[in-house]
Amino acid sequence: MVPPSDASSPASRLARQIAFIAECDQLKEIFRQTLNLQSRRAENDAEHSWALCLCVIEADLL
Repeated sequence: MVPPSDASSPASRLARQIAFIAECDQLKEIFRQTLNLQSRRAENDAEHSWALCLCVIEADLL
């Protein structure tokens, strides 16, 4: 955990961003039962999350 006095420093923000990206990268290791339409292989949670994000962005644009 970052001390409150250092929480807004650029180095602290960068460390939190890197930690977030590393956590998101672990989604690639979680496979779902849903098959990918093009390759007929099971998609992973990262792919599923990406598709969901695109749907949300698209809905926001409409």
